[in-house]
Amino acid sequence: MKQIGYIRVSSEKQSYARQQHDLAEYFKRMSIDPANVEFVQEKITSYTTFKERAIYPILKKAQPGDIIYICQLDRLGRTVEDIIQLVKFADAQGVELQAIKEGQRITYNTTTGKMLLTLLAMVAEMERELRAERCQSGIEAAKEEIAKNGYRISRSSGKRQTRWGNNKGCDMSAAVEASVHNRTNAAIGWRENSRAVKFVRRKRTEGWGIVQITEELGKLFDENASAGGGINPYGTPNGCKPQKGTVSRWCREMDMLW
Repeated sequence: MKQIGYIRVSSEKQSYARQQHDLAEYFKRMSIDPANVEFVQEKITSYTTFKERAIYPILKKAQPGDIIYICQLDRLGRTVEDIIQLVKFADAQGVELQAIKEGQRITYNTTTGKMLLTLLAMVAEMERELRAERCQSGIEAAKEEIAKNGYRISRSSGKRQTRWGNNKGCDMSAAVEASVHNRTNAAIGWRENSRAVKFVRRKRTEGWGIVQITEELGKLFDENASAGGGINPYGTPNGCKPQKGTVSRWCREMDMLW
């Protein structure tokens, strides 16, 4: 049996220290020898899917009975769907995921596990949404303070700022996080209103394969392109003809939670 401690932070400026400390305290409390634990650390945003992060090759190489320790559930992903897909993959590999903050083994193999995982993942996603909102509120308050007084004192560096931007002494991590959050919401809104995505979802529920869906969607795209005028309703957000990879991703995104 192999034991792995997985630590992830979202940006280069963030430290692994807190998660390292939390895992060390957990191992001490559970009488687990840290020398027997392999640690994997990475700095990458949770806006990527789990297959783009370091945890994916760990899961692929893992053997049944291996254990992966994480500090809390949101280290596994940003959305409920992404976390559930990761947990399903781990279950299929026979790997145990242990979230120490929640004090639970994370699994999708049982009815109780499904319910608990979905609730915990929803709470984790809500907490991230609230953090992003607080970041955006902080940015707006800082801009208002500069506009009113001509300057502000940075809460992080204690330095005087006369403008809001990426100047010396100004931490832009909150702005970047809020920007990514807004772009993600815009992408979600586009998918929910897209004729192309709706067509893919409808045909997928009817049992169509990805290749067949792609071909028929391509015909609809060409018909609307020849009509001319405006954005093609059967295209991607950039107005391009959807290819097999894009259609495949849209199909994965419509996977049900249960």
